Amino acid sequence: MIVGQNYDNLWQRVLDIMEERISKPSFNTWLKTTTAVISGNHHIVVQADNDFSRDWLESRYASDIKKVIYDLTGLTYDISFVMKENAERPLNDIDKKEQFPLTKLNPKFTFDNFLVGSSNRYALSAAAAAALLPGRAYNPLYIYSKTGLGKTHLLHAIGNKIKGENPKAKIIYITAEGFANDFIESTAKGAISEFRAKYRHTDVLLFDDFEHLFGKEQTLDEFLHTFNSLYSDTKQIVITCDRRVEDFPPVKDKLLSRLNWGLSVDILSPDEDLLVKLIYFYCKTNDFTMSKEPYDIIRELDIQNVPELFSSLRKVEALLKAEEEQLTIEKRNLSQELTPVKTNDANQMNDLQQKISDLQARVEKLEKGILKQQTY
Repeated sequence: MIVGQNYDNLWQRVLDIMEERISKPSFNTWLKTTTAVISGNHHIVVQADNDFSRDWLESRYASDIKKVIYDLTGLTYDISFVMKENAERPLNDIDKKEQFPLTKLNPKFTFDNFLVGSSNRYALSAAAAAALLPGRAYNPLYIYSKTGLGKTHLLHAIGNKIKGENPKAKIIYITAEGFANDFIESTAKGAISEFRAKYRHTDVLLFDDFEHLFGKEQTLDEFLHTFNSLYSDTKQIVITCDRRVEDFPPVKDKLLSRLNWGLSVDILSPDEDLLVKLIYFYCKTNDFTMSKEPYDIIRELDIQNVPELFSSLRKVEALLKAEEEQLTIEKRNLSQELTPVKTNDANQMNDLQQKISDLQARVEKLEKGILKQQTY
């Protein structure tokens, strides 16, 4: 436990522990490049690279980080997450978020790194067309699929492409839950005019997880009015959902008809060729080698989406590393046992030979275990 006012190494200690607890890709993506300003009044300001990373850290890792800090210091810290360019703001201003922040695009999600196969090629083509001619090609664009198949990636790719071509474009990426919360808060604060100005005066609306609006009638009405305003101004609307429009629960006919004005595309579960690409991508990104052919791996696993595939690969990677570490220890022990012994005692020689034989058997068993893990 860190005692007293020595905070110099606290954040690095936090990062070291978090690196052990989460996957390598997640750590490298979200935490590795963060820095922190630590105040003596038990307040930590974590600095992220961009606003998307800031929001992701706050929603996914805040509680874990607070627990790690408590374990290290025995104290409960307040945590704020900001972009690095805002890190120098006074601590008492950190929690005052901008009332209506705009673009929250993840720069890591682009068309260039979207792995394509027969299951998602049509959706990719439609998304690329919408980004090339926003408001004129496929408006609205409605993308639906099960979770974990790339809908959100395409949303951000559209936004990043448009932003790259037109840096002044006003782009909003928002989840249905975020939109609903924003609407409720704005109504409570008497700021509904500002809310409507924000969403109806944007150039591109990227709306994720539409299914979370079902059952929220007032929010659905507000979304419908927002849709009408943007569409009449030829602004691009892209919506993702986990089902076809035809499979919606009862909603207003006006909303159903609006969503059918443009193009509706689906993303299917990845086929074998795409799964192979994803396996190679994971191995290359994580400097990880497997002896078994990817096609054999796929046939032995019931993979429904990309997160499931990566989760399985992470488990295998962790098992292999643990086995390899144990194998190194056993080989070192064997090497020490093989150190020449000067003795004329036949019993001692027999004992040594038996010990060597046992160690060799253990090493061979570990090696076979590693190969078995590599083949799942």
